[in-house]
Amino acid sequence: MEENTNKQCPIDRQILLSKTFRKNIRKLTERNSRLFDQIQFTIERLEKHAFHSSLDTHKLKGKYSDCYACSVNYSIRIIFQIVDFEGREAVLLLNVGTHDEVYKD
Repeated sequence: MEENTNKQCPIDRQILLSKTFRKNIRKLTERNSRLFDQIQFTIERLEKHAFHSSLDTHKLKGKYSDCYACSVNYSIRIIFQIVDFEGREAVLLLNVGTHDEVYKD
């Protein structure tokens, strides 16, 4: 399936969570409900319009060349892929954390 990266065209996409994303969101938000709310808002925005300018979504390079990153806030990033799931585009959330955390090996 060809990715729809048209920045002007919102699409409803299903959100899928990887094990790594689930583990790291739990660690990040355990004591910070405000951060949880920010991440939830970002995920809702990704579902409707993954390339909304407020997300600062950008294609990654190197070993992450099949991924995108977006910003939750100044210090927190979400790494994701746009995938085919049951015949529709979906957003697969791979990781969440600080810049250093999400790009470490």
